[in-house]
Amino acid sequence: MIAIVPIEGFVNPLSGLYSIDFDSDGVYELLSYQRISGRFATDALGYVQTILKWNNRKFDLFDQYVAITGKNCPSGFLKSLKLYRRKYIYNLI
Repeated sequence: MIAIVPIEGFVNPLSGLYSIDFDSDGVYELLSYQRISGRFATDALGYVQTILKWNNRKFDLFDQYVAITGKNCPSGFLKSLKLYRRKYIYNLI
């Protein structure tokens, strides 16, 4: 019998950063893309898309989407990813 053990993954640094005026108000928001990897960078598990909005002083987290590839994803993984992302975003700004 083969034992299955959890593998800790990581979120890669920014792979894309784009300025887009989503609401046509003349103020551009930042749209960033990051890949979620498994044990190695080549093990793509999914992607994180983050939208940052300028509030006249700093960028605030406006919206965030996580897409995980595959059939089933344990909820504990998404919860730990969410906590990691919050920490990373605030360190980025």
